[in-house]
Amino acid sequence: MESFESPDGRFNTDTSIMLAQSSHPEEATDSRVFVSVGVKATREEELEIFDAMIEAKLNVGGEPPELRFFNMNNKGHFDSHNPEYYIELVRILRERFPNLEDHIQAFRFETHKPQTVNEVKIRAIQSALLVSDLSAESDAIIMDSGNESTAVHVYRALSGLNQEFAMTNCVQLDSYYPTALLATLLSHRLAKIEYEIDQRDGSEVETIRLDITLRGTRNHDQWSNARKGFYDKIPYSPTTIRNTCGEFPRDRFVAWSEGGVCPETPSEYSAVAADKRDQVIENVTDEYPNIADALGTVNVGY
Repeated sequence: MESFESPDGRFNTDTSIMLAQSSHPEEATDSRVFVSVGVKATREEELEIFDAMIEAKLNVGGEPPELRFFNMNNKGHFDSHNPEYYIELVRILRERFPNLEDHIQAFRFETHKPQTVNEVKIRAIQSALLVSDLSAESDAIIMDSGNESTAVHVYRALSGLNQEFAMTNCVQLDSYYPTALLATLLSHRLAKIEYEIDQRDGSEVETIRLDITLRGTRNHDQWSNARKGFYDKIPYSPTTIRNTCGEFPRDRFVAWSEGGVCPETPSEYSAVAADKRDQVIENVTDEYPNIADALGTVNVGY
């Protein structure tokens, strides 16, 4: 697993913070819950998290759809079909990472007037607060999903925190990084759980929460700073790291291993040599055979 490095070598880090946000329901109704999740990991810890995601699926079993890594449009493909997966996944993560809050943080925002809510602002401020809590004593690269036009809002909220940070963006980030997929799926599941609990109205039907701490944004001591930054019209200045866009899943897991991102959707993709894919699988076979098996069966489609 290669580090995240700029082409000129001036920036180099082994740690990333992946950001994701979901809402439930996705369309405006009488009530809506927004949840943002940040996942922080070194490159070696990424393998542990990836392996935990596979182990949880193997333990729980169940019918397809399968948990598909490096595929586009992952957002709800597994969540609604097997909620038990998330309970098992968090259990395994807590076994492997006793101080899980050092690696995963989550914020919620609930509204009963969704038509009046600025979703872009909520996402940007929540993302900034996640970074504030996860980046202590770390030179992590912050990764946001999307192109520059969406990442700029998170960047501006981060600028209000008065701390140095390095940030970049990647189109369909969770199709390149399993830790980003974890952030996406957790945010989706947590938002759904919180909405169901809010709408229960005395029902005795139990909704099982995940063992992930959810906090409100306005209680955070950096909330006002992030909000101020959001309204400051500073230009987006991403940190440049390896630019590697993969057209197919097998290309994207090579980009993942190389610490690359795809900042904008290219007009055409460069082919990735088969021997590169084979080398990635070989590198993880001994220590993480489940990952090697998962990479070996990654489909050719999108």
